[in-house]
Amino acid sequence: MTTGTEVSVPGTEDDALLFARMPIQFTASQEEIHALPNAAAAFVLACRASGLTDKEIYSHIGIDAGYFSNIKTGKATLQADREAAFCAQVGNRIYPEWRAHRLGCTLVVLKSEAERVAEEERARRIAAEEKAAGFERELECLKSVMRGQLGGAA
Repeated sequence: MTTGTEVSVPGTEDDALLFARMPIQFTASQEEIHALPNAAAAFVLACRASGLTDKEIYSHIGIDAGYFSNIKTGKATLQADREAAFCAQVGNRIYPEWRAHRLGCTLVVLKSEAERVAEEERARRIAAEEKAAGFERELECLKSVMRGQLGGAA
């Protein structure tokens, strides 16, 4: 039987191809996060808050089920180079916020997603304008050459 997030595809793992679901946009208060007793508790809360299944999380961040289970029980930790992918997948920053607090720090968002998108769009627009200006210069040069050739033939 399938849910709204999977469809049967013969020959695939478990005969079900999971489509990526969006996580629930939830975050706990800083007080709740800071009160967690250990990294495993912060990791579990981040996962639960997402509303995603364990498989939807670990398969996206490139770790296996056993290692994921070990992180949840405190027998292992999430590698730092996988933390951004984990946060993107679960849709919150509970786990790194807990880690930062243990060091006496807090997380600060440098750019919002909207700011990043606007910056990318601005860069694309500037590049397109520069390209168009280059084409206009080439066109004017070609027109000048053509005028010279036509003027010399007459």
